[in-house]
Amino acid sequence: TDVHASKGLSLREALRRLDRGHLVIAAGDEENDISLLRAADIKIAMPHAPDALKSIADFIAPPTGQNGIIEALQKAIKQGRQG
Repeated sequence: TDVHASKGLSLREALRRLDRGHLVIAAGDEENDISLLRAADIKIAMPHAPDALKSIADFIAPPTGQNGIIEALQKAIKQGRQG
């Protein structure tokens, strides 16, 4: 793996190649997801994520056992529609 590769760089490259008319929501739970969340419009961190990830998140999802990602995605989509 290239030392300069990251999830965020990959997302930005994909968006550069695609029509950017869509809202980008990203979710993560580890340090290696920081660049991914920074590249997204709306950022979701899982409840067990490190503080560094939570600090940049727009939403902290409830625990997985409570279908947390679904609730967080619903809130993110609603926020995105409100603009």
